[in-house]
Amino acid sequence: MIAQKSSIPQNIPAMRHVAKALLLLFVALQFADLATTLYGIAHGQTEHNGLLAGASRHIGMTTSIVIAKLLCVLGGFYFFRAFGKTTVAVALTVANAFYLYIAIGNVQAIING
Repeated sequence: MIAQKSSIPQNIPAMRHVAKALLLLFVALQFADLATTLYGIAHGQTEHNGLLAGASRHIGMTTSIVIAKLLCVLGGFYFFRAFGKTTVAVALTVANAFYLYIAIGNVQAIING
């Protein structure tokens, strides 16, 4: 049986620009998460991500967070290059909403002390 082509166009020229803008926002939100997390930890907050907290016991909190953020950014660039731009735009929209939520939560935790 021959697979049917997707009815969702994957490479609309404008979608490439949207996907690129979403990728740049993703990178900016990774930096915001990194900066607010490190600032919060330096001022008495704790990391709630169990994986990072566990890694920090072996390589240090700053190193574990920087590596995690670097891996996220590299993963974002890989995803951008490997998949259709419509798929990338949808996935990065979801990821950006998640990391915006995380960054806002970090800022609120810093403000509330």
